[in-house]
Amino acid sequence: MTRILASLALLAVSAFAGDAHAFCVYNGLKDRAVFATVVAPTNVPKPAKLYGETVAPGKESCCNPKNTECNPGRVGDQALIAFEARVEAKAPVPPGVPPQVVACGRPVTDKNDKRFPSGVETPIPARSYLRFEHNPAFIPQQKYGWENPPYVLKVLVGPENRLVQTFPCPPKQADKPGRIDFLK
Repeated sequence: MTRILASLALLAVSAFAGDAHAFCVYNGLKDRAVFATVVAPTNVPKPAKLYGETVAPGKESCCNPKNTECNPGRVGDQALIAFEARVEAKAPVPPGVPPQVVACGRPVTDKNDKRFPSGVETPIPARSYLRFEHNPAFIPQQKYGWENPPYVLKVLVGPENRLVQTFPCPPKQADKPGRIDFLK
């Protein structure tokens, strides 16, 4: 009987362990904080509070899928959650690296969508990781921009952290260079 109870307890713990987080934001940068915030879908009432965290260098922040702050649309594991993500400003700055806030993601398709003040979105699966990193291909002697981004934002899924997408920081945009000067 004790073995059966112990097995049931272990089964219950492992069942809840799979629901540990909806997503995690990991800052792989050594010298700058990053910020990520959930953007509520248009088809649901906006909750009183949405997940939005500044993550220090080398740290991470995770959020539970059962929490409306993290998953306002109550989407399933494979559905997408929209984010605004950025690398925060820093001073002093090494040569060639932008001193201001740098957006990460892709341009929004609807320029009138006020949910994305930067004009940039980062859609990720509900259970995934956002990982900010230095771009190993960045050339500091050249001007930074989407063609030469100093940072990248990787979207990883599954227990094996499979890479599904990489966004440049700053993103390619026709009307903006990728900087978010107004968010300083």
